Amino acid sequence: KTVRGQDVVVHMAARINVDESLADPRSFLDVNVWGTLNVLEAVRLSGSRLIHASTCEVYGYGQQSPLSEHAELNPYSPYAASKAAADRMCFGYHKSFGVDVTILRPSNVYGPRQKAGVGGAVISIFASLAASGKPLKVFGTGDQRREYIHVTDLVNAYDLVLNRDDLSGATINVGSGETPSIGEIASFISEKMGVPIQRDSPRPGEVPGFALDCSFIRSLGYKTRVRFQDGLDQ
Repeated sequence: KTVRGQDVVVHMAARINVDESLADPRSFLDVNVWGTLNVLEAVRLSGSRLIHASTCEVYGYGQQSPLSEHAELNPYSPYAASKAAADRMCFGYHKSFGVDVTILRPSNVYGPRQKAGVGGAVISIFASLAASGKPLKVFGTGDQRREYIHVTDLVNAYDLVLNRDDLSGATINVGSGETPSIGEIASFISEKMGVPIQRDSPRPGEVPGFALDCSFIRSLGYKTRVRFQDGLDQ
C-alpha cells in the first residue's frame, strides 16, 4: 500500500553494523534480504522505479584495488553477505521482471547527526567519546583503510541518479577517492580533543581496506565537494 502510486522508491532500510551481524546473523538476513524482497515485490506490482542502497562492503577484500562495479562480490561478514544478497536480488528482479532498478554501492558515509554508541559508525563514535573526554578505542593495528564520503556528497549522488532516466539495471560505485586509515582518524581526533587512544584486538569480519573505482558516476557529471579533512574537522 505504501508503494502504490509512487514514481520512485529509494530503499535505504537495513541493519548495518558488522559487529551486530556477528552476534545475530539471522536478523540481518530477515531485514536486509527478506525485507528487500518485500520492497522488490511491491515495486514489481506497482510499476514504480527502485533506487537501492547497497554498500562497498559487498566486495570484501583481496582483489586489485580500486574496485570497479564488475569486481567479484566477496563479503566478509554476515552484514556484508546480506547486503550482497539483496544487491543481486535487485539485479535479478531487473533481469527477470524488468523492474526499473538502479543499485548504488556507496563507500563509508560520515557526517552530522550520524549514529554513535552501540551500532554506530567509527567517526561518530570517536567524536562522541572525545566530546566526553573518553579514550578512543582502535581495533587491531589501526592500518585498516576505508574510503569515506560526506553525507552531503552522497545525497548529491542519489539526487543525480534520481533525476536521470537512463540508469535502469545499472550498478554504481559512489566514493570520494580519499582512503584514510582508522589510526589516522583516531590520531587527528585525539590531538584535536586531547584524549588518549587505546588499542584492542582485531575485530572478526573486518576488511583491511580497499578503494572504489568511481569513474562511471564521474562520467555522469558527479563530483564530490567535501574534502575528507574538512568534513572530519567539522
